[in-house]
Amino acid sequence: MIFVLLLSLSATSAFAQTMDPEETTSFDVELSEENEATIQARRVPSIFRPRARRLRRNCDNGNMSNCNDLGIRYQDGRGVPRDYEETIRLYQLACDGGNSNGCSGLVNFGNKYRDGEGVEQNYEEMVRLYQLACNGGVCSWFIELGEMYQNGEGVEQDFNEAIRLYQLACDAGNSYSCNLFGDMYRTGEGVEQDFDEAVRLYQLACDGENMEGCNNLGYRFRNGEGGVARDSEEAVRLFRIACDGGSMNGCNNLGHMYQNGEGVARDSEEAVSVFRIACDGGSLGACINLQSFCGNHSDVQGCSD
Repeated sequence: MIFVLLLSLSATSAFAQTMDPEETTSFDVELSEENEATIQARRVPSIFRPRARRLRRNCDNGNMSNCNDLGIRYQDGRGVPRDYEETIRLYQLACDGGNSNGCSGLVNFGNKYRDGEGVEQNYEEMVRLYQLACNGGVCSWFIELGEMYQNGEGVEQDFNEAIRLYQLACDAGNSYSCNLFGDMYRTGEGVEQDFDEAVRLYQLACDGENMEGCNNLGYRFRNGEGGVARDSEEAVRLFRIACDGGSMNGCNNLGHMYQNGEGVARDSEEAVSVFRIACDGGSLGACINLQSFCGNHSDVQGCSD
């Protein structure tokens, strides 16, 4: 009995001597300030720590996916102490190394600074992180950032930067950005007014299934602007595409075409129908048009609804 007990104690002692120090269970003891980070790490469940070490090793050896995964752990405090500075460093390392998830991580962190979620709201830091992500090739956020530069919201107004961001997005195939870029050329905001270029961008937007782009292109055909001949039938076609796709501006303009018989046979009932669709969809202009039309044509079906 004594022999067995001594053997068990000996085995336990040997196990404790050979066990990885990072795997030992921490105890609540009084600590010096400089050791606090180490103790925080020890208090993290040990099941995560070996994984964090492997991620670190692989990241140091050039595995960008593991750099991103390690950044996530520092963001969440899983297996390592929570450290946002290290999170951003690792996301940037992954992003610069061609890992799109790392770039997306920078964007998500930028959103935190934009919204003040878990960190103090800081637009400058948001812009910095967005820019780092875009430098790495992920610029899906640049439409929002372009609008901020265009309108001077959270950053100093800078039309050149807005244009640069819209151009990047449009060239990458983002139809929403092409439409916004077209608006700037149409109005001459930040650029020399150029209706031809506006039409080209609206066409790109419409081809990319941006319904406001189709509506804006239709308006150019209705008025014969931007190097396109006036073509009411083409305008109706584009307004109908826009309306069917959810653009209330498109529905409102289509209502005008039916009301006036432009490019389509005059049809008061159809005019009322699409005006009502647009009005119900939130277009104040369409509500005014509907009220005005029905005030003069109360006998038209749909006006009494």
